[in-house]
Amino acid sequence: MNECDLELYPVILTPDADGGYVVTCRDVQGATTQGDTLEEALYEMADALAVALEGYTEAGRALPKPSEPQPGERLVRPEFHPRATEGGAARR
Repeated sequence: MNECDLELYPVILTPDADGGYVVTCRDVQGATTQGDTLEEALYEMADALAVALEGYTEAGRALPKPSEPQPGERLVRPEFHPRATEGGAARR
């Protein structure tokens, strides 16, 4: 999946009672995450969107189209961030 071809999805940031933010995307089932700061929450959502959309592709499902953003929502593009794997190597 080419990141440049991926669209921006509207996301909702909700302050968490214990601090930080919970982030959800109404257009992509399974794309939910959190972060201690606004920046971290948005970074984590870019990864959560990528993982969820990869699951759609692997299951043979069409990728959902982003809906129009509502007031207060932020736009996030899915991004594939390297993850640590066994042995310390990163995968993409």
